[in-house]
Amino acid sequence: MMDVSLAMKIMNTLSLVNGLLKSVPAGTKLLDIDYEKIVVYALSWAVGGLYEAAERFQFHEFLQSKSAPLPQNKKENETIFDYYVLIQDQKVEYALVKPEEWKPAADKAFKFSQLLLPTIDSFRVEFLVNNILTQPRPTHSSTAFVQNGVLLIGGSGTAKTSSVLMWAQKFDLAVQLFKRINFSSATSPGLFQASI
Repeated sequence: MMDVSLAMKIMNTLSLVNGLLKSVPAGTKLLDIDYEKIVVYALSWAVGGLYEAAERFQFHEFLQSKSAPLPQNKKENETIFDYYVLIQDQKVEYALVKPEEWKPAADKAFKFSQLLLPTIDSFRVEFLVNNILTQPRPTHSSTAFVQNGVLLIGGSGTAKTSSVLMWAQKFDLAVQLFKRINFSSATSPGLFQASI
C-alpha cells in the first residue's frame, strides 16, 4: 500500500462524497442508510483504493465486521470495489461494475494501434474521475474557476493512460480541450516547458 497522509484520505473521501451527492436531484429525500452507503463507498475508494487486490478484500471484510452497508455479493471474493453507487428513484443502490459495450466509431478510420476498449477498470476510473473533476470549486475571484485534480497511480500496464484517454474522448470540444504529455525518466524540466 502507498503511504498517504490522513489529511489526503479525508480530503479524497469528502471530494467523493460531494461528487456523489451532486448527482442527487434537488428536493430528493434520502434515508440515513442511503447516506451511509455514499460515505462507505467514498471512504472505500479514498482509503482502500490505494490497496492491492488482497488488501482490498481485507478492507471489505473489515467493513463487514463493522456492519457497514455493503453490496450483497453475488460471487465469492466480490468486494465493494466491484460495485458503484447508483442514485435513482430516491434511493441509493450498489450496482455491479459493467463496462459499456464497445462500438467502433462510424465516422473515423479504424486504427488498431489507437484502439481503446472499455474494461471494468476503465469504468471504475471514469466513474471516480467524473465524480471528482466535474465539481466546480469556488475561488475568491468572481471570474476565476478552479478545477479539481486527479492523480492516477499504478504499475505499468494498469490502464492509467487508456482510461484517461477514454474519459477525454467524451469532452465537448467546443468547451474543453485535451493535451497529453508523456513523462519518463528522461523528461527534464526544459523538455516539459517546451512541450507546453
